[in-house]
Amino acid sequence: MKIVIDVILWILSVALFMTFRLLTDKLVLTRYLISYSVFFVFWLLLGLAIRKYSPFKRRSIKKSLLILLILTLLTSGVAVAEKIWYYPDLSIYFLLAPILLMFLFNLLILCVYYYYKYATNGDDVVITYTEREPIKCIQVAHPIDVSTQKSRIHLLLQESNSTAVEYLSSKVDLYSSNTLIQNVSNPLNVNMLESYLYDSYINMFLLNDIEDINKLFCSINEKMPDDGLFICRFKTKSLLKKEFLNRYPKGLNYIFYSFNFIYKRVLPKLLLTSKLYFDITKGKNQILSTTEVLGRLYYCGFVVVDKKKIKGITYVVAQRKKSPETQEQKRYGLLIRLNRIGKDRQNFKVYKLRTMHAYSEYLQTYIYENNNLQEGGKFNHDIRITTLGRFARKYWIDELPMLINLFKGEMKLVGVRPLSNQYFNLYSKELQELRVQFKPGLLPPFYADLPKTLEEIQESELNYLKKCRDEGVFITDLHYFWKIIVNIIFRKARSK
Repeated sequence: MKIVIDVILWILSVALFMTFRLLTDKLVLTRYLISYSVFFVFWLLLGLAIRKYSPFKRRSIKKSLLILLILTLLTSGVAVAEKIWYYPDLSIYFLLAPILLMFLFNLLILCVYYYYKYATNGDDVVITYTEREPIKCIQVAHPIDVSTQKSRIHLLLQESNSTAVEYLSSKVDLYSSNTLIQNVSNPLNVNMLESYLYDSYINMFLLNDIEDINKLFCSINEKMPDDGLFICRFKTKSLLKKEFLNRYPKGLNYIFYSFNFIYKRVLPKLLLTSKLYFDITKGKNQILSTTEVLGRLYYCGFVVVDKKKIKGITYVVAQRKKSPETQEQKRYGLLIRLNRIGKDRQNFKVYKLRTMHAYSEYLQTYIYENNNLQEGGKFNHDIRITTLGRFARKYWIDELPMLINLFKGEMKLVGVRPLSNQYFNLYSKELQELRVQFKPGLLPPFYADLPKTLEEIQESELNYLKKCRDEGVFITDLHYFWKIIVNIIFRKARSK
C-alpha cells in the first residue's frame, strides 16, 4: 500500500512540476521524463532496502524522518550525477524539483500520522474500578485542638471568605478530626493519605486550575469511606465570560471572546487537539460549566447533594456512593452517537449534533430528580444544554445526522422518538410493548398532536402505534406526515 502511495505521489510531483514548467522541446521533455523515471526506480529500490515501507508503528518518528532524509539526499545525489555525466544541458533545479516535492509530500504524511498517534494515544490508559465492600470511617471523630481550629479557619479565609466558611460549616464539622481540609491539585497528594480515615474532605484548590480533574476525584473517592462528603469549588463559565468581557473595550471584547471560546472550550474537547491543549496549558485557567463539574463527580462515583454560588465561586457538596466508572479519555466532538432502544428492543446508536455540555450523559438522574418536566416532555431548565444547542434543537439542526440512521434502516421517516433507557422506563408497560414492535422515526407523532404533558405524549404515541398495528404502517405514517408538515409550517410547531 505504501509503495502505491509513493507511486501516486511521484506522478503527482512530476505532474505539478510539468504544469508550472511548460517545455516545448520534445527531446528535452523526453530526457526529463527518463531522468524522473530513473530517480523514482532508485527511490523505490532504496526505500525497500532501508525499510521505508515497513509499518509506521514499528518505528519512531526520528527513525522515519531519518529514513526519509537519507532517501531524499541519495536520490538527489543521483540527480546531480546524472546532470554531470549524462545530461549537462538539463537544469539541476528542474531535476531536483520533483524530488523535493516528493520529500514534502512524505513529510506531510509523517506529520499527520505521528500527530494523530500522539493526539489519540498519548499517556492515557483505561482504568477499571471494582465495587468494594461497604466501608465506614475507621476512626471515631473527636474535636481538634484550638490551634488546629485556627489554622483551618485561616486556610479557608485565605482561599475564600467568611460567607463561604459559614456555608462549609453548615455542611460538615470543620472542627472534627474526621474532616480534612486541603488545597491541592495533584492526585499524588491524596494518594498519600491513609484510606478511610476522613469522612469529610474539602479541597479549596479551584478545579479550573487542575490538569486532571477526574484523577483527583477518583483518588478522593478511593480514600473515602461510604457516604463520605467531598466539597470542591470552581468558577463557572458564565463568571469567567463576564470577567473576560470586562477586561477589554466594548465591541472588541466579544471578538476576543470568540477566539478565547474556541481556544478554551472547543480545542480541549476535540479528538485531535485535546492532548496538545493540556500539554501546553497544564490545565490552567480552564473554562468549566456547572454541568461538566457535576457530571465528572457522578462519573467518578459521587452523588451531588448541594451546590451554592458564593461571591462568584460555586461550591459543590458531593457524597461518595460507589466506585468510579471505568476511566478513559473523554473527548466531546461535534457529532455524537447515543444509545437508544429500537425495534425488538435492539439497542442502536443514534447520530446527532452535540447540544449538551461535556459529561451531560451522567446527569440524567440528577436532572430528573431536580427538575420538573415542561410542555413537550422535556426537562424544565435543563442546564446540560448549551446556548448554541438550544438554537440547534429549536430548528432540528441537531437531528440532521439522524438521516444516517434512516439510510441504515434503523429508523423510518415518521415514528416515535428513539428513547434512552431512562426515558423508556418512564413509560407505561403497554406503551413500551407497542414501541418495540416498530422502528422509531425522525418525525414523531408529537408534531401531529402537539401534546403538553408526559401523560399526553404517551397518549399521543399510544394512539399512533395502535393505528400502525391496526391500519398499517404506511397508511398511518402518510396520514401523520401531512399533519406534521401542516403543523410545522402553519402552526409553527418547534422542538423545545
